[in-house]
Amino acid sequence: DYYGMMTLPRELTVKDGYVMQNPIKELENYYGAKVSYEKISVSGERSLDKIDGRLFDMTLDISPEDRENDYCFEIKLAKNESHESRIILDSRKGTVKLDRTKSGVRFSSLSTREFSIGAFKDIKLRIVFDKYALEVFVNDGRHAAAMKIDTPLEASGITFESDMPVFMDVVKNDFIGI
Repeated sequence: DYYGMMTLPRELTVKDGYVMQNPIKELENYYGAKVSYEKISVSGERSLDKIDGRLFDMTLDISPEDRENDYCFEIKLAKNESHESRIILDSRKGTVKLDRTKSGVRFSSLSTREFSIGAFKDIKLRIVFDKYALEVFVNDGRHAAAMKIDTPLEASGITFESDMPVFMDVVKNDFIGI
């Protein structure tokens, strides 16, 4: 799924009968500083030191603290006092939603996109952000989506929020030389 934009070159593989899409491995040649966190508890909204910016490749592994609980988890990117773009993972509905309604100038009437990924408790998300282009890969590339973010570059905050307690592992690689 896309929002009328070019995407990163992707490597396609077949796993369990599904076509998996992931950015080409050569993207790693542009990795700079790396920040990682393990088993961070998220309940409500929180930010993490050195997890911000608009030029990175970040992976998140998310699982509920109580395996019985479903949850709604949000990542807010390109965030400042008046702007944000959101990635919403809803285990109750089995969906991922990209929402750019608060991203600033809208050149398209399509500001949200929601797609089904099926029932889940644990989820793996990879986010590649290149200033104005956001690409999201779910569960090792089984699902992929992209959208253009119109927010000014100064909006570089990132927060995480969950309505039920979850654990989150984060690995963020900043890009250099791009």
